[in-house]
Amino acid sequence: AISGGLHFSISAGNSNIDASRISPARVPGANTVGAVDSNNRKASFSNYGSVLDVWAPGVNILSAWTGGTTRTNTMSGTSMAAPRVAGYIAVRIGKSNGTPAAISSALKASARAVVTGASSGTTNLLAQPF
Repeated sequence: AISGGLHFSISAGNSNIDASRISPARVPGANTVGAVDSNNRKASFSNYGSVLDVWAPGVNILSAWTGGTTRTNTMSGTSMAAPRVAGYIAVRIGKSNGTPAAISSALKASARAVVTGASSGTTNLLAQPF
């Protein structure tokens, strides 16, 4: 799918293990996203490792939810972080369509090296709108 031009933002997983051990986080060419807290520190649950491309906020994120009167819920997980990166990618595609590799490179080039608490060999890049 990636070779066909589809872009992917993949949750790294929530088991605090090396994401290279799980699928789809280890898929080459996808943008694998870990979760950080409001202090840009690796979330305790977030998977990590060399397959991560970027990090994004994933702790105490107000999200859409079924039921209740507000239809929102505050949630944590890499499944809260990956959609933010998907949004950044979508905006970039709207401005200038590019290959998945080109968009991924631009995503990482615009990220800030501010994430702390991740193991050695894991990126410290926090995704930014680009």
